[in-house]
Amino acid sequence: MLQFFIWIAYVLSTFLISYTIGMMLSASFHNGLFPIWAVLLCIVLGGTASISAYSIGDNESQKKFNFDILVRAFSVMWFLVMKGSEVFTFPLYLFLILTAIKTWERSRALRSASKMDGLAKETKLIADFMNYEHKLRKAGEVLDPTSMAGYKYLVRGEDENNVKVVPPLYQKRLEITEEVITIEKIWQCKGQLLCSGTGDPDGQLKDICLSFALCKLFCCRFAGYTLLERSQEKLTLLTRSGLLAYGSDYERPFRVIEVELAFLQDFLYTKYPIIFRRGLPIYKIIELIIFMVGCCVATSELKNYQAPDGYLSLHTGAGWRIDVVVTTAMIWVIFLTEIMELLFILFSNWTKMTLISDYVRKPAWQKNKFVEKVIEFICNRQWLSPWGRVLGQYSLLESFDHNPSKFLYNSFTAAFMDIPCNGQKERTPIKLPVEVKQQVSHTLNLTGRRVANGFTSLNRNGVAHKLGWACKLESPVHVIMVWHIATTLCEIDSSIGANPEVQREKDFVVAASLSKYCAYLVGFCPRLLPVHAYSAKFIFDQVVCEAREDLNGCYSMKSRYDEMILLAERDPEESTIMRRGAVLGKRLMEIIEDSPQRWKILAEFWAELMLFLAISGDETAHAEHLVKGGEFVTHLWVLLQHAGVLEQETAEQDV
Repeated sequence: MLQFFIWIAYVLSTFLISYTIGMMLSASFHNGLFPIWAVLLCIVLGGTASISAYSIGDNESQKKFNFDILVRAFSVMWFLVMKGSEVFTFPLYLFLILTAIKTWERSRALRSASKMDGLAKETKLIADFMNYEHKLRKAGEVLDPTSMAGYKYLVRGEDENNVKVVPPLYQKRLEITEEVITIEKIWQCKGQLLCSGTGDPDGQLKDICLSFALCKLFCCRFAGYTLLERSQEKLTLLTRSGLLAYGSDYERPFRVIEVELAFLQDFLYTKYPIIFRRGLPIYKIIELIIFMVGCCVATSELKNYQAPDGYLSLHTGAGWRIDVVVTTAMIWVIFLTEIMELLFILFSNWTKMTLISDYVRKPAWQKNKFVEKVIEFICNRQWLSPWGRVLGQYSLLESFDHNPSKFLYNSFTAAFMDIPCNGQKERTPIKLPVEVKQQVSHTLNLTGRRVANGFTSLNRNGVAHKLGWACKLESPVHVIMVWHIATTLCEIDSSIGANPEVQREKDFVVAASLSKYCAYLVGFCPRLLPVHAYSAKFIFDQVVCEAREDLNGCYSMKSRYDEMILLAERDPEESTIMRRGAVLGKRLMEIIEDSPQRWKILAEFWAELMLFLAISGDETAHAEHLVKGGEFVTHLWVLLQHAGVLEQETAEQDV
């Protein structure tokens, strides 16, 4: 819902401002508050929040945005010339200054996030630095991904004034000064705040800076730069021997990636990179003071405001002027919004990263207990998390008979929104189980540079010769849907069997949740899969049609289960996904009679398949889903990139 309102404000702002100002200019009556309304409307629709873009495409349209700003500015200035107010001159100018600052921030943010322009320019220094970063290590210095010795990944302080261009490659060479903060410096800091034994026992504060440094590397990839093989090997060592080697701490790699993606989302969709370009945005406090002064002056003048003769004047039953009440309320609502924005900035990851970097850079801060307490207070507060840490869920055997409402979804509404297909009904998302993180981390540790689509896990459990055929299907979508159907049948069997307690076991939770999540990706996020999105959607629609035909008249899950078992015994030449899923499910229950062992095999299979599916080349699709909160598969995609898992073990696909 929030995203919808942001879209409305983003798309309609210029049109609404021009239309409203035109209406006020052509009105048969005049009100002395019209000028201040025009400026406040610009502030509201121009974005009091820190959001700069609604989608990736908006970042490539900064010239259109600048043109819209010209139109908007011309409309407002023309209105002020024609209908200028002598009463509210001072607050009007203050509000115009605030609007200009916010407009400049947004324009710069759009340009810096443009993949075709600003992003490549902004990340050029980082990309060049990574090509020679390994040469900065001192002689005899051992590379240690635990203590971060030898990891000079940039966090803050890369000033262009300390850069020189070196031919023949014309690389940007950065001079490493005391102002430049690296991961190595942060881990070597002796201050109590970052000490692993006292202030930061689990390393969460240092990991915020690690996430930011990794985000910079990922922005380089997004801009089209590639890491040298030696740099990739060093990053792989950090991921495998650092993030993934913390014993029972399965949360750490996902926590680091979560914050990294939050930074990436801010790079692409917010003004934070511009706001924090020079460090802590002290000017934001000045900006708030300017607006507060304008609010106070405007409110004071509104109390004594008397409409000249001939001006329209409406009153409430209590004698209050309606236009004055509305204007006062609007001013202070915007002021409260400004305060909320400042609080979000204060407790953002950007502030935390900046404070920690300054703490490392300034020895005086490391000896000041008050400063340490302030930084600790801010860093231990989390106001918003872009990702809800949830898994979308879809069950084919539950939802195949769902029909979308014709009242809400029809040929008319199709022009304005995406219309769900038959059988496309999402289950309530679930919180990402810790068991899933554990199993996926364990599987990743067993994986080399190539990940299989589940066949390796079957081979490891000694059942590949009996079940491996279901991993050698025509496309990853076939594999997902066949195994999803089979897993659902096993799930129903456990619920009606003699041992329903199995549903609370770890392996059951992993297999059932990942099965429904992968099916959800097919039905709702096909662009995140390593197949053509329309092919995935088309296959999904065909499977729904098959389910409606094969399970016609079956309304309970028990009757659908019985019908699927009968379907498995029909014509063996039939190669539909529904029948293949039924055959696989029946064989799973026959071959592996021990229920806990069956769920162990399924859990390991789904964890490996999940990693296989996460290797996707569609960076734009992943980036676009960040603005909607992101997906678990995107977190795995980034983790695999860092871990050096870049290839799939699979035959050439037909779709």
